[in-house]
Amino acid sequence: MDSRPLRSLQRSRVRRIWVIGTHRIIDLDNGDDVPAIVKYEQHLADYEGKKDGLFGDFFVCAVENSRPGWMQLVHLVRAKNLIFRGKPFG
Repeated sequence: MDSRPLRSLQRSRVRRIWVIGTHRIIDLDNGDDVPAIVKYEQHLADYEGKKDGLFGDFFVCAVENSRPGWMQLVHLVRAKNLIFRGKPFG
């Protein structure tokens, strides 16, 4: 599954990915295991109040079955082509 962007919601740690072209938001179970996400979270305080997202190609594996109306829990396998504020990130 290719998903973008990754955005911190409600000033919390990054745990959700919006799947572009859909109304789906998926929930990460392993954001702490991905160095680029950890780095992105460390910079959130610098951009507080701005609606910046981390865009890229996120490859995930479902942890649970998809159910209409429910956020699906996924495991992030790989992230590449990351862009933050219009510049390469990672």
